[in-house]
Amino acid sequence: MLNPKNSYKAYSKTDVNTSDQLTLIIMLYDGLLRFLKKAMVKIEENDVEAAHNYFVRSKDIVNELLSTLHAEKGGDIGNNLRELYLYMFRRIVEANLKKDIEIKVKEHILTIEGNREKRREADAYVHKGISARKFAKSFRLSEYTEVTGADLTDGILTVKLEVVLPKEKQPRTINIQ
Repeated sequence: MLNPKNSYKAYSKTDVNTSDQLTLIIMLYDGLLRFLKKAMVKIEENDVEAAHNYFVRSKDIVNELLSTLHAEKGGDIGNNLRELYLYMFRRIVEANLKKDIEIKVKEHILTIEGNREKRREADAYVHKGISARKFAKSFRLSEYTEVTGADLTDGILTVKLEVVLPKEKQPRTINIQ
């Protein structure tokens, strides 16, 4: 008796091995979109490990698109595709990092926490660096400092702060008579 999963895998493998280049690229795009949508659903469900796995699969597809692209032969279109794939790769990495970082402000204390242990335990690494550890860092803010936003780009977290002084506390110019 045939196992349906094995039959599907055999069909998929045959489909990949016998498809032309354009069909393979379309299959990669379809897989990329499917994995990114699943990652977003898993983030909403707070299933960090599953989201990570879908982000990794998405990143692998973009990496495959990058490695098989002959940008030099494609002229402007090839170069634009390379830039698009690099942008997609960075955005997937950032999305995967963002789900592990939490920023809170309470009683003038800014706290940044990261928890990557669950996800890292599931992966096989030759070397685990400092970024694999849990961390928490707190900063005391003045009573007039507000957190207006945060950005994570290229692995660098930027927290935007703004000092909002009441009018009576703002510096003023005193005229000399």
